[in-house]
Amino acid sequence: MIDNTAKHPTPEGLMLTLVPAGLLPRCSAWLIDFAIRMVVMLIIYWIGLWFGESGFGFIAIGYFVIYWGYSVFFEVYRHGMTPGKKSRGIYVCHDDGTPISLQASLIRNLLRVADFLPMGFMAGILTVMFNRQSQRLGDIVAGTLVVYREQQDLAKLYQSIYGVTAKDTNVQVDNTANAFTHQATFDAASPLFFYPLQLGEQQAMLSLMERLPFLSLPRQQEIASVLSPLVKVTAHGISHTQEEEACRLAIIERASIIQGKAAIK
Repeated sequence: MIDNTAKHPTPEGLMLTLVPAGLLPRCSAWLIDFAIRMVVMLIIYWIGLWFGESGFGFIAIGYFVIYWGYSVFFEVYRHGMTPGKKSRGIYVCHDDGTPISLQASLIRNLLRVADFLPMGFMAGILTVMFNRQSQRLGDIVAGTLVVYREQQDLAKLYQSIYGVTAKDTNVQVDNTANAFTHQATFDAASPLFFYPLQLGEQQAMLSLMERLPFLSLPRQQEIASVLSPLVKVTAHGISHTQEEEACRLAIIERASIIQGKAAIK
């Protein structure tokens, strides 16, 4: 693959895909943060001069806090983004996609000294360039990644593809569900209901649930018919159209349970 990605399977059956940030965006973010730190340090130095000799202690403490605490504060309490990273659309997280912890942030920032060796952050630059997930030494030890933020607006995407919005189709989905629930039920007592699904099967169901509000009813039934081997429907005295709708409701019900939500009533 040309694009470098980091993938992590979740317990819900989804494959979390992260896109590591390369050397250039990270360097530009560092330069922005460096400029901000320099401005703050100059302000601290100017304030310290007003206190004469005792002010040098204030300056030293201020420099220490800014140099070592700047990145840690923003990474832990500002969603992994320093001002520089936020401007570049990147952030720091654990290598499994979870928010960075205080411990991991401290480790990766303390090891910035090792990344500096032998001079000019040479070790860190070389590690980022030759590491598959663009990790510097501090990231490798701390188990963190610098990745791009997700910019995709799903509502706008599906509206551009299908020409509808979630609000347009939700009423149709709910009304149809209420109309056929009393005629066709999902057989929750069947062994098939409790049979564990493979990762790909779970992903297919959850993908349908994500797109469901943006799909027309016939398209929902068409996709549900493909997934029908994963469910068992008990239907009595209904037409073929109603049987398709029962299958759709069964798929939605099982996918809702996978998501941890209540089944359709």
